[in-house]
Amino acid sequence: MRVSDADAYVVDVFRVKGGGLHDYLLHGSADADMAAECSLPLDPPAEFAVALEVCNGDFTDTIISTLDDPPYTERRLPNGVVVRGRLMVLRERAGRAVAAWLVDGVRMAKGDFTLTLEAPRYEGAIESALRRTDGAAADAFVTSAALPVGDALAGRWMIVAHGDGRTHGYEISHIERREGRSVIVLRGDHGLSLSGGETEEHFFPRRKMRGTNRFVIACQTATAPVMG
Repeated sequence: MRVSDADAYVVDVFRVKGGGLHDYLLHGSADADMAAECSLPLDPPAEFAVALEVCNGDFTDTIISTLDDPPYTERRLPNGVVVRGRLMVLRERAGRAVAAWLVDGVRMAKGDFTLTLEAPRYEGAIESALRRTDGAAADAFVTSAALPVGDALAGRWMIVAHGDGRTHGYEISHIERREGRSVIVLRGDHGLSLSGGETEEHFFPRRKMRGTNRFVIACQTATAPVMG
């Protein structure tokens, strides 16, 4: 599966609990020889954590995906990779780091290479919801959490966990600050109303959910690819 000139594969992570038979699919390149080693031993191990190594031509990618929350447990691989975070990719060529990506984490490292992220995520509780359909100036969520005003989070997705455990994602347009609260302006209608501790959907399937709506906005950082 061609993704770009530099990437020729996609990794889909499916987390499954229970049952006796699970299928795993590897989507590779039709034009180049590739190899993948899955289920690398993380230390310490964690339920639902995934670690794998993909060899594509001259490059070797180490990928780790966890469900860790702050302050993030430090996890290690036998090849020397260390991570504190939810998702990391380290690309090496001839044993040398040439690119790296870190999402929702504070640190990844191998040897003398280190990549850090000062603000790995923003999170908080949604206090109210605004909709253009109801006469508001924008489709938005309001929270007391301190968020960077302006376009710093534009294009990021906030993951909202409702009181019943369901989650939904919403794309952010920008952040405004009004009356001491952060207004998360979205790029589309969230279709929700909040009243008396209950959240109601105005689109199918029109459910009503009790409890607090909490959100997480994952941040990320990366190194520029080293050529040569």
